Amino acid sequence: IGCKIVVTLYNYFIAANYFWLLVEGLFLHSLIAVGFFSERKYFRWYMVLGWGTPWLFMVPWISVRATLQDTRCWEIKHLQYWWIYRGPILVSV
Repeated sequence: IGCKIVVTLYNYFIAANYFWLLVEGLFLHSLIAVGFFSERKYFRWYMVLGWGTPWLFMVPWISVRATLQDTRCWEIKHLQYWWIYRGPILVSV
């Protein structure tokens, strides 16, 4: 079970990395396009988008892997399940 936790956290932090890239792009866009709003007002939403959104597709990936493909460690890539968390990463970029 330790290996599965490590692989899950690894995939989560990779997804969070890309969503923080999206947050940075949104923040820079807001600075350039809409330069007169309060940065603190949107800070909480940036945090939710950067850290919370990856869990929205990691939880289904975890449940699919645990129920349908629970073999050894989860580092083996099964393409049909791989897109559950890689698809949103691709969209965020």
